[in-house]
Amino acid sequence: MNTDNQNTCKEIRSKLSALWEIGDEKPDQVMVFAVERHLAECDRCRGWKEEMESIASLAKAMPQFDVQESLTQNIMRSIRLAPVSRPSPAFIFVFACTFVIAIYWLYALESTNGCLAWSICLAIAFSIHTLTSSTPVPAYEGSEF
Repeated sequence: MNTDNQNTCKEIRSKLSALWEIGDEKPDQVMVFAVERHLAECDRCRGWKEEMESIASLAKAMPQFDVQESLTQNIMRSIRLAPVSRPSPAFIFVFACTFVIAIYWLYALESTNGCLAWSICLAIAFSIHTLTSSTPVPAYEGSEF
């Protein structure tokens, strides 16, 4: 299939989707004619149309369940109140130490001041992270789902 045919097929599939979306409204007859003419000539698009119609009919046949509003609210509340998983401070400390050692080895030959600056920066970042992670994150109470 060449590029022109692929573009035409994309356009026809887009038009077919638009025709399905308008439902009972009166469609543009020129567009309907172009789609029908293409479908008569193109096996791939005809197969695509049949597959989409099959999916749509299966979706319509699916049972609809009414869920109590209280169940929905309980689920959303438990999601909001679920604890946020964070790496342990020990893991962060070990990772930071490993990173600092690696930086020392990489930049030791360059300059001692560079290593010191990196170390101070990492210590500050680790301290800020530790302070903020020990504070519980409040749930946002302003929105109802």
